[in-house]
Amino acid sequence: MYDLHEKSPILVYPDPIINTNMLSGAMFLYFDRPIEISLPPLVITEGSYHMLKVIEEKKPDWASTFFRMFYTWQLQMKCCREVFEMLNPLKGEHLKYIWTSYPANKVAMEKSKELIDSSRLSNNALKKMINPINASGELIRHIMLESFLEADKDIYKLFDDCNVLFKEESMDELLVKSYILRLHALNSFPQTSSIVLTNYPIWNSLLNNEFSSSRSEEKLISEGIDRDVIAWEIFKNIISPKLDPMDKDKVKFITKLLKSNKAQIEMLKLKCFSLADKLKQNKNLGELPTKAIELIKSDIQKEITELLELDRKAYSDYLTFVFSDEKTWLGLAAFIGGIGSGSSTITTSGAIATLSLVGSKAVQSSKNRREKIHQSDFGLVYSISKKYS
Repeated sequence: MYDLHEKSPILVYPDPIINTNMLSGAMFLYFDRPIEISLPPLVITEGSYHMLKVIEEKKPDWASTFFRMFYTWQLQMKCCREVFEMLNPLKGEHLKYIWTSYPANKVAMEKSKELIDSSRLSNNALKKMINPINASGELIRHIMLESFLEADKDIYKLFDDCNVLFKEESMDELLVKSYILRLHALNSFPQTSSIVLTNYPIWNSLLNNEFSSSRSEEKLISEGIDRDVIAWEIFKNIISPKLDPMDKDKVKFITKLLKSNKAQIEMLKLKCFSLADKLKQNKNLGELPTKAIELIKSDIQKEITELLELDRKAYSDYLTFVFSDEKTWLGLAAFIGGIGSGSSTITTSGAIATLSLVGSKAVQSSKNRREKIHQSDFGLVYSISKKYS
């Protein structure tokens, strides 16, 4: 039975996670809800694996193409298993795995084509936006699961269908259509859902066309920029340089922080909310990244310097380390228009985060803790820096 008191998770979508660069360790510290990551495309129809033998016997022109995709799908499965194993200490309260259900039959592939056509983007442009490893997995699922069932589990009919499939469209076209299969589910998610977008450009290009950038910016300026968007970005860009990319040791350390450093986490979050409130007053989205860097540098300089006992040069080196990737901060303004869609989305690639459910209750809890614990707002920075100096 569904527990109404259970905190709603944050879904990482649409890509299965094949390497830790697709996730930020800061996510597990910032969000007080479990992170959900999806399983890779699975083929549970054992009979369809006989297709491999038929292809070897008949040796069609597309045999090498098919086997290249098949082995790429196996690579995807292997990479996902390695990521799951590494993240295992977080499983349960902080991390969940889900098996997503979405159509991948011929009708679904046609819908992908319609979505591509409506975007008016070239296949070459879209090809640059997709993950080819994950796309290969989706195409294998389409052939060996959905198409196999549509062929009434007749391997030779499936073989004939593949003859048509590979002759009608190029490999690039098939991969783009297959990758987009998972995107159709995004339109059906509740508006209150929180989704970690692993591929913001493809979502923005295909599913967010109804909101022009000028309209989104105009709306944001009139309503104000969501504080949670900015607070998450600040938190991530302070913490991520030391915790990303994650490995087994860092995952264990994150787990330890979640158990023993909750007060420090909440205090840093509160500090980020405070900084976000100051930035929220800025009405010019184009100036937001520069203002963010200026404000954060001036605001945290004294506290972090004293906390870490750094000299001026060392402090400067620290700031350079945290803020060296200016594209990360520029992405905050570049993608902030996505909030105009009304859906709750987050990207972990340094672009944007919007949350509908990180509310005043959590902030009030942080304030109460802050009143009781007289420590630096940047105690978490100290804990992480002490571990990874």
